[in-house]
Parts: sequence; structure tokens; C-alpha cells
Amino acid sequence: MERVDPRDDIEGYPKLQNDFELERRWSRYGLDPLPRLLYQRRGPSARFRSYARLTRAFYESIRAASGKPVIVDSAKSPVRTFALSMVPGIDLYAVHLVRNGRGVITSLRKTLKKDVQAGIMWDHEGRPMWKTAVRWTVLNLASEWVCARLGPGRAMRLRYEDFVADAASSGEPLRVGHNIGGNRTKKSGYLTLRPDAREWEGTLSPAEQRLAWALLGWLMRRYGYGR
Repeated sequence: MERVDPRDDIEGYPKLQNDFELERRWSRYGLDPLPRLLYQRRGPSARFRSYARLTRAFYESIRAASGKPVIVDSAKSPVRTFALSMVPGIDLYAVHLVRNGRGVITSLRKTLKKDVQAGIMWDHEGRPMWKTAVRWTVLNLASEWVCARLGPGRAMRLRYEDFVADAASSGEPLRVGHNIGGNRTKKSGYLTLRPDAREWEGTLSPAEQRLAWALLGWLMRRYGYGR
């Protein structure tokens, strides 16, 4: 395991993560650290070197404690993925998981009230279609860009619908396992997956479906989705 440099302050690690991974003060989509990371590629600063040392030590600690040779990080930010790819000693492979944009619109328009027992830790206001459409487009294009930077054999694209259909083909329930943050499914014990049945067709009106395709169809075609 790599020893942490005495110059690195573990207490300051969350701030370093915000600087190079997660900061959202200026960008609704969490992409604002990207120019900063591109600059760091030209010549890493002392702060980035500290971030890299602490990040590698963090993952080495997880590997040592778990005894597993591979760590799966369900990062939702392509910028975080890009940051990890710049850390010496991390052998990074990425999966770009995409979902039908109309399914994402349907999912994110739901309003959920806080219910700790059900695993809902705060109120969730339904997101209007245009906001979901912009976010879906920006994050998928950014993910494509990051995967291209990783190079051949280091990244793949997987459709959510194909993954669920494959996982559901056995008909066996899956034991729920999730990260620390989790969501409301983590308290359910077991989860039975069912193939995507284009449920958005019964939720979005015909006009909304046409609008969604007008906004997202150009990119969904690239991912193999049809009208």
C-alpha cells in the first residue's frame, strides 16, 4: 500500500475532491472542474499531486480491507472519472451506462417526500422535462468524451435496458447491495428485475413523447434507440 505523504492533510481531502471532481457552485451539471483538470494535465500542481496521492491511498485501503483485486466505483460524474484516470497507479476502465432519455424523463419527474424508513432521505421535487433533457444530453456527451480520452480497450458503452433484460432473464430475485449513500431499494432485501417495457409510453402524453424525441432523438439514435 502506498504511504500517504506527510505533507498531505487527510482532513482537507473533501475540499480537494470538490476542486477536482465534484464542485457544482458554477455548474448545474458538475462539469466545472473539467477545464481545471485539463490544465493539470499540462503540469500537475502541488494540490493536484496531493489529491492524487490521497486518492490512490484511499483506493489501496479499500482493496486491502476488502481483499478484492478490483474496485467498482459507481461514479455518476464523468469529470470524476476523468480525474481518476489522471491518478498514477489507478488502472482505470470505464463503463458508460446509458438509458433511454424518455425513461429518464419519466423517472425524474416524480416527486418523492422524505421517508427515512423507505430510504428516501430528503424531499425530491419532480424535474421538468427540459431540465432532464439538457442534463441527459450534457452528461452523456461528456461521458463519451471522457471514454474517448481513456483510449481503446479502456471503455465500453452499455444500455441500461439491455443490462436489466439480461439480469432479469433468470427470473431469480437479486439480493440488494448498494453503496453507503444508497436509495430506497437498499432496504428491500431482495429485488426482482423486469425487462424494460417502455413504461414511459403510459406516463408521457403523445405530445410529450414527440417533444422528448425532438430534443433527444438525435443522440438516442446513436445509442440504438428508436422512436
